[in-house]
Amino acid sequence: MRGCLTLLRKIGDRGAAGLEYAAATLLAAILISTAAFGVASTAPQLLGERVSGTICRAFAVLPGLDPTCADLGIGDTAGGLPQEDGTPVEEPVPYRDRSWTYADVTAGNMVFIGDSYGSGEGAGDYTDESDRGPSWWDDLRGNDVPENRCHRSANAWGPAIGDQHWPDRYSFMACSGAVTDDVQNDNHSGNDGEGPQGDAVTPDTSMVFVSMGGNDMGFADVLTSCNQLHGGMDDCQAHWDGVDPDDAQGRTRFQVRLDQLEADLRAMYAFIREQSEDGAHVVHMGYPRLFDESYGGRTSTLSHEDAMWANDKADLLNAMMARVAREEGVHFIDPTEAFADHGVGSDDPWVLSFGVGPNRAFPPEAFHPTAEGQAAMQQLVEDYLQSLEP
Repeated sequence: MRGCLTLLRKIGDRGAAGLEYAAATLLAAILISTAAFGVASTAPQLLGERVSGTICRAFAVLPGLDPTCADLGIGDTAGGLPQEDGTPVEEPVPYRDRSWTYADVTAGNMVFIGDSYGSGEGAGDYTDESDRGPSWWDDLRGNDVPENRCHRSANAWGPAIGDQHWPDRYSFMACSGAVTDDVQNDNHSGNDGEGPQGDAVTPDTSMVFVSMGGNDMGFADVLTSCNQLHGGMDDCQAHWDGVDPDDAQGRTRFQVRLDQLEADLRAMYAFIREQSEDGAHVVHMGYPRLFDESYGGRTSTLSHEDAMWANDKADLLNAMMARVAREEGVHFIDPTEAFADHGVGSDDPWVLSFGVGPNRAFPPEAFHPTAEGQAAMQQLVEDYLQSLEP
């Protein structure tokens, strides 16, 4: 602005006509700049995120102005060129979600995409269509009976949330054993009638809940390898924390799976946005720690050390998923704190242990939340929905 006034003084000496011309030019520049700012702050897609972000940052330094670009996520960053003061201006993150109200997320249909922690494996009361297959008699006779073991439970948090907020307007697609690839492709386990879960997401969908990642990581394999009662490895920690001999980068076996899952999650989120035409809010539920701090003993499936190590790996998984969700415009819910003092080995477990007896089960139900655990995750989602503006 100081430069513009100096220019006016100089050309003002040339006469009134020159001054009028300069004033008109300055006014036009102001009007154009103001219009550009209006577009950048209300319809950034017309100019592109990079250009809109530059305009917003320029207006942000002017006194008396409080641009709303930040509210739209323009210029949200993650690494890049230096500013005038030498600090880095980071590049835009892959995607920035808009601010959602309760009316927004409930305007359309809800779709629940998930694995066993989403389907309600371990919580009982499975639907007939998701708990069927050949009997011992069929196996003996060689009868070809369609099988579906998705184990969708009436006690799972997805249907409970759906009945409360999207009555008769939700699709419960979660299936025990599902992986992220099952969102775009037929169920990899061959469960009868299970096509791509993501096909349920349409432009009429306004909310998508996700419970995915554990099976991609092979967490069942990790727990099995640490099973000290039933043929586990001598040192499962050394195995998973050891360098993968097939990895050219020298990463550990666990890190290889974690990095692959990160890429798969980003692809899954992009597919959901494409299916919904970017019209659905996405909320991803993480995983609780399985074991209580007091867990251990001669009859325990895992040693105390291995159990605490498995808890740490669950923390790493949640941390990665939370970061990716934040970068992809997805709201992440971490159930770790809600399950504190309710893991396997506690006085009031919300997770089934392995074996026979109270709060125990055999695979695939072992090490899955009980109905009480599902209710705890439901409450976390309820709290989030209540936190949204009306």
